[in-house]
Amino acid sequence: MQGEIGLTSQQGAGSQFWFTGQFQPCEVEAEEWDDAPWYGKTAYIFNQFDTTSQVLRHQLSAIGFNVKNFNSLKALFEEQVSHQADVCLIETGSDSDCHMIEQIQRSCQVISLLSCNESHGLQILKQLNLDQRLVCPVSTRRIVHLMHDIFSDQVQSNLNFLDQEQAPVKILAVDDNQPNLELLSTWLGDLSVEVVCASGGLQAVEFANHEHFDLIFMDIQMPDLDGLSATQKIRLQANNSHTPIIALTAHALPTERKHLLQNGFDDYLTKPINEEQLVHALMKWTAYQGYGFNKPRRIIKQTPVLAPQDNAVIDWQQSLTLAGGKEELAHKMLAGLIKEVKALLPLIQNASKDELIEPVHKLHGLCKYVGAEHLRHCVEGAELCLKTHCEQWPQYQTELLIAIEEVLHWQEQNLPDFSIEGEPV
Repeated sequence: MQGEIGLTSQQGAGSQFWFTGQFQPCEVEAEEWDDAPWYGKTAYIFNQFDTTSQVLRHQLSAIGFNVKNFNSLKALFEEQVSHQADVCLIETGSDSDCHMIEQIQRSCQVISLLSCNESHGLQILKQLNLDQRLVCPVSTRRIVHLMHDIFSDQVQSNLNFLDQEQAPVKILAVDDNQPNLELLSTWLGDLSVEVVCASGGLQAVEFANHEHFDLIFMDIQMPDLDGLSATQKIRLQANNSHTPIIALTAHALPTERKHLLQNGFDDYLTKPINEEQLVHALMKWTAYQGYGFNKPRRIIKQTPVLAPQDNAVIDWQQSLTLAGGKEELAHKMLAGLIKEVKALLPLIQNASKDELIEPVHKLHGLCKYVGAEHLRHCVEGAELCLKTHCEQWPQYQTELLIAIEEVLHWQEQNLPDFSIEGEPV
């Protein structure tokens, strides 16, 4: 491409990577968009990155908009007061001027521009009730779909190369831990995406061999086939060779994260994850633009399993929060935790350190979604020690045994009849 690649780095501030290249422009004839409902309308753009603003300007101009860029939100606002645009594309982030954006919303349609690593901007979207958003970098196809949604009630356009109805985003969720898988699939279902669940790496490979997915969430440590091996097998299949795959891990050392990204994974999320992180991942890696995210949430009556206690071994309210306010799921996560600590107790005393890595990791994953802070802290330290072969294992072993005994004693005292299936009897 006859270009260059390089980086600039500043200690304590970060690094910036850049490249140059020579590319042929994509030729889109203006007359192809003559019948588009937005053709000839005006669009204003504010984004602090000049390159992003220029790319958006070219994309919007190519599909028939009259476009003007602004180097500040204030400048865009002042222009909108005197010469109103039909649509404004505005970068939103943690430092956005919400009042000014609200004023602009009164006179035209506002589209939020989010950078691929800006999760704080989602809070601004909810605060301003912004339904339309684009995650940069964005393809022209996504812009056209969004504009078609905005302006389709004015004129029925004829866009030959686009499907009239966009298929829902299809997700493959993979986790051998049933409560974790159910929690993930419930959240994804609430976000109006199609979800297929696989209870292990082998099943994930089988599903991926038969159908295409837009995104795959992959647990790492699974007994039948680990997430890394499953991902490498999926990469060899035609259906999903280029499908984004996100690793889900309870704990990943920096070297492990690097290893994941170098061996087939596109991204990773550290448990506990929440709905906002899922929305951000969907918007970053798929055509999902946040439909369903602002819908009213179901209000669940929060019936405590037990009264709140200071320094409780199990914090039920925290458990309920970690389960997204879903009481039934919180019960199942707690039941899964109790089941695992009972299974792990004899292993800690008798199994080798190598044999303990998998069950300790599984318990760590469950601790991420139950309010068991002391146990979580002990399990996290034990897993790290096992993975790094540290010499202090006897100390971590003792602390973990004490924490497990605390949980079992707590259950006997507070929930003696608690069903292993997750429902209190």
